[in-house]
Amino acid sequence: FIHVSILLLLQIAFTMHAGLHGAAWAYVLASIIALPIDFFFLVRFMGLRPSAYVASLWRPFSSAALMYLSVRMLGPPLLGSVVLPAAQAAYSFLCCIAIAVPTYILADFLLWICAGRPPESAEAAALHRIRTVFSRISLAGTG
Repeated sequence: FIHVSILLLLQIAFTMHAGLHGAAWAYVLASIIALPIDFFFLVRFMGLRPSAYVASLWRPFSSAALMYLSVRMLGPPLLGSVVLPAAQAAYSFLCCIAIAVPTYILADFLLWICAGRPPESAEAAALHRIRTVFSRISLAGTG
């Protein structure tokens, strides 16, 4: 409710002032404002220690930052307010995805290794799931 209220107020103000770009910036600003509020309620109602919650987020946040930087450095340039033809926009979008996905996965995996491979992490659960799927595939292929 709080996030939506903040977003609606900012959407009205920013869209009237800057149009579509204003709407995008309103969304970013609303997310930044709502983050500490969401954090407070999440930690409080789920009974989490704030330090444990923050400790579980540093790898995804760092990986996302590296992903963003790699797309900005290696991906297609931002053209500002130029409207691209659909095919060119789709090509740019697919290029960004082709850079972003492997960068995020590699960065997160390397940061997980640097963190000592915590066994109760999302990365450990994902690797376990991947191993399970591949073992089922290999068993099905031999039968």
